[in-house]
Amino acid sequence: MSEPPGRGAAHGGAGNLPAFSERSSPIADFRFDMGVFLVSAACLGFEISLMRILLVASWHHFAFIVISIAMLGFAASGTVLTLTRRRVLRHDAAVLRAAMLATAFSIPLCTALALHVPVEARWVPALLWRQLAAWALCWLLLMIPFFFSGAAIGLALMAGKDRVGRIYAANLAGSAAGGGLATAAMLAVPAAYLPALAGAAALLSALVLPPHRRARTSCSSAARLELGGPRSEPRASARAESRSEIHTEAGHCPPDPAGAIGGRSTHGAPARAEARGSLIAEHRARSFSRSVLARGAAVLAYAAVIALLPKTIAQDRDKYGAYVLRLVEQGSARQIGAAFGPRSDARAWAGDVFHDLPFLAVGASPPRLSVLTVDGHWAGSVLNVAGLEEAEPVEHTLMALPYAMAPPAASVLLLGESSGANVWLALRRGAARVTVVQPDTNVVRLWRGPLRALGGGVFDREGVSVQVSEPRQFVDRQQERHDVIQLALLEGSAAGSGGLAGLGQDDLMTVEGVRACLARLTPDGVLFACRGIQTPPRDNVKILATFIAALKAQGVDDPADYVAVVRDYLAVCTMVKRSPWTAEEAAGLRAAVARRELTPVWFPGIRDDELNRPDALPTPAYHDAAVALFSSDADAFLDRSDFALRPATDDRPFFHDFCRLAAMGRLRAAFGDAWTTRVEMAFPFVLVAAAGLAAAGALLSLVPAALISDVRRTPGRAAAAGYFAAIGLAYLVLELACLARVTRLIGDPVTSAAVVISTFLCASGVGSLLSQRVRPGNSPVVRAVFVLLLACVGLLLAAVEWAPRLAGGWALTARVAATVFVLAPAGLLMGFPMPLGLARLHVEAPALIPWAWGVNGFASVVAAPLATVIGMAAGFRAAGLAALALYAAAYVFFSRGTPAPGGHAAAE
Repeated sequence: MSEPPGRGAAHGGAGNLPAFSERSSPIADFRFDMGVFLVSAACLGFEISLMRILLVASWHHFAFIVISIAMLGFAASGTVLTLTRRRVLRHDAAVLRAAMLATAFSIPLCTALALHVPVEARWVPALLWRQLAAWALCWLLLMIPFFFSGAAIGLALMAGKDRVGRIYAANLAGSAAGGGLATAAMLAVPAAYLPALAGAAALLSALVLPPHRRARTSCSSAARLELGGPRSEPRASARAESRSEIHTEAGHCPPDPAGAIGGRSTHGAPARAEARGSLIAEHRARSFSRSVLARGAAVLAYAAVIALLPKTIAQDRDKYGAYVLRLVEQGSARQIGAAFGPRSDARAWAGDVFHDLPFLAVGASPPRLSVLTVDGHWAGSVLNVAGLEEAEPVEHTLMALPYAMAPPAASVLLLGESSGANVWLALRRGAARVTVVQPDTNVVRLWRGPLRALGGGVFDREGVSVQVSEPRQFVDRQQERHDVIQLALLEGSAAGSGGLAGLGQDDLMTVEGVRACLARLTPDGVLFACRGIQTPPRDNVKILATFIAALKAQGVDDPADYVAVVRDYLAVCTMVKRSPWTAEEAAGLRAAVARRELTPVWFPGIRDDELNRPDALPTPAYHDAAVALFSSDADAFLDRSDFALRPATDDRPFFHDFCRLAAMGRLRAAFGDAWTTRVEMAFPFVLVAAAGLAAAGALLSLVPAALISDVRRTPGRAAAAGYFAAIGLAYLVLELACLARVTRLIGDPVTSAAVVISTFLCASGVGSLLSQRVRPGNSPVVRAVFVLLLACVGLLLAAVEWAPRLAGGWALTARVAATVFVLAPAGLLMGFPMPLGLARLHVEAPALIPWAWGVNGFASVVAAPLATVIGMAAGFRAAGLAALALYAAAYVFFSRGTPAPGGHAAAE
């Protein structure tokens, strides 16, 4: 992440201490700026890469924590630089190069170490403290590279104090480039190699950095020592020689202005001049050799580290991908294909041990299967068949039931289909046209590649078309209607109890998304979803509640006449029609259920003697839930539930989040020591992470700043704290709120993060530079800036909410361009408050600058998890409005005479 403008000034008021810019040439300046560019690119590239790696290693990209630990690393480095600024500025070149080298080596090393910390997504009460400690250690290790890179960028701004504008521009340009280059690198190399590439960029930054030159008397001093000039004591001579080392690749030896060496004239002394030239040449050769050897040693050491590190990503042992890797180690399975990119890491596996065809009836035998995994999650079982006849087992799955209600030669839409099994089912049921919507190009590449022959080329059969698109975007923009629509992305068992799937956004399984699907049905069409049974029931109850809410949103008064729910011992199939079920259709469904020996849960006209048989549960819980949801008492039923079963919406697209904090006590009493295995822990995980990050931020940023004596003696601390906290919170809360909306537009959370973070950084950097033209103080221009900022943020919140509906069907490059266009104006104005506040502090209360940075750094650390908490609890619209209110509060503090900092988060 980029260092805010003014940080160098905040840390670097060191009077007469030497700075790089005071002893450099244009070539050296360029190399210095290039070093800052590269280390900034490495930092942000690592941040984006880390999200992709965590998607494979764990259950979520954890963007809010990754951003927070980046902020924490920058805040901690700022604290260290503040407390040691005079010492580090005396040795700025050595410290800067060391920080860049430490960044280079820590990125791959700390990533490898963090991925081998035994973090677990399933919480066990007896091991809870150990599990929390493992998570804390993992994030601490991942923070270390951000600490070193933050130190390098902060020190660069301090050392180059008369070139801060150019250095800051290099920092911003590098940050923006890092996000784009990391995303591009994901297309070329597997995710496991991304830290090595980011570290290589940081290593290159240290290599291109110009050498350290303390004085302009290098040649003269050396000449005096060796050509007979006045001699000093041996110790002083040694010190002079060590200080006067010449590094000629950054420039040339300064001339002897007196034309003399050691005070003696060189006129008429060609021998002496020749000796001086020989000495200089020899010294240059030795310096160049030492420089080459040092750089070569650094490169070789880095190559050795990379060669020794593992080339795979260790996965959570409870993930399906970890299970497959264990099978590979045992020789029971083998990888037959892989495709990777920013969107996913997709892999195909073959082996005789794979028999898991979803929801296959008892007594039916599956054909030979291959398995598809995406980011370590099971994504589908691929039937190894040559044609329709061999695909007969799919007729015995629960997904076959809705086709009994479909007309002949139906048009079928499969949203999120990954394996091809449902395509075989549709073709066997006589579908005239099958449209498969798959958002992941890597999955499609595997279909067209290694899985084509094994899977019978099902996606290339006549009547089958494949659309690479987000399912929600597809149904929003498409006008064609279908007889059968399957929400295939829900197929499979429910998320593991205690897992973190609840953190993920699902823009299709919202009330608005299901309503869009219903609009794509023919008058007699059916929409359905099959999902595994859970105990206690939650996923399928929430699916039914979502279908009912979508029907009501379309103006249906009695949804009970439009819905049918059937189950077996493995899963539940929830069906909804665009028109009410007729008596004839209900009779046909009853007959199909009896023929397949399924258990009816709900359909119009269901009888009590049909309930909970033949597959009996302890109670007819699914039927009771359906009756409650169709009744006028539905809201009370949802309020009484131990799980969050209210339908997700576009504003809160967390379908898989079932946690209700109020019910955790009841669940603990009911399930005893196993209570954490019955609770979806996503929301509590966010709360715990927010508390831990807040404590770490206070310890590393807020408390040290408060202990500085000048800060404690200066009035105005409360006002400064209010302003700095407000802008630190506002910036990142708004960034996370926009990221949630942009993810729906772009589709891929990693690419979305790269676009949003890079755009805000670049735009805010330009705003920060423009702010230097505004006079400090509470002037009309400053008031106008804040008014424009509030107006632009308000427009931004409206634009990111509408953009997915307007631009969802555009090409990816066009959607990215639209995102940049929407974010940039507000980002530009968000760059003003920080430098305006710092400028005012320099005039009115310079002693409060460390305090202001400490408060701003603390706010930046807690802002990302806070935005996630608000988004999950109240919606991202509320998070955006909170950011707007915080910017308004910041202006109130500023107008009351608050010396204030700025528009970015401290580590932004």
